[in-house]
Amino acid sequence: CAKIDKIKIPNNVTSIGNYCFSWNGNLISANIQSNVTPGTNLFASCTKLENVILANITSISDSMFSGCSKLTTVQIPETVVNIGAYAFNNAGLTTIEIPAGVKMIGNDCFSGCTKLGDINSLPLNAPSLGTSVFGNSSTNYVGSRASVKRLDVPSNATGYESGGWKILQDIGFTIYKEL
Repeated sequence: CAKIDKIKIPNNVTSIGNYCFSWNGNLISANIQSNVTPGTNLFASCTKLENVILANITSISDSMFSGCSKLTTVQIPETVVNIGAYAFNNAGLTTIEIPAGVKMIGNDCFSGCTKLGDINSLPLNAPSLGTSVFGNSSTNYVGSRASVKRLDVPSNATGYESGGWKILQDIGFTIYKEL
């Protein structure tokens, strides 16, 4: 599938295997509209991937978009409850919105997303975090190359000032409770 530059997964597909589209150097666009279970490393290292449409999935699988350096944003569906380990590791994200239903974000999920400076987290209770979700050194912290560093959360949200979320404040993010 190395020559494929666009994919659209039909509604009758219920699962996609591990590594199915990974390391495709030509893939630019992916559209998954069905309630599909995505395999791990689904689009890993698709370095030209820049447009993704997702609907009705309940999880972003481990390493799903790891190494997708052209991917600056992803609209995560409201149906997602889990974002897997390394899901966006070393991706080109500049902004991300975490839907209200997300309960868990896996290890190193956003590690290496050095341009990610705009995070909107909609859950009222901060999602549980694995280790090093936002990086673990000055070379791979989120936002280390971003001019603006902000975390927007609902005005009555709890848990964002402590635990793994506190690292964002430690590396220069400002928390705004205004959503």
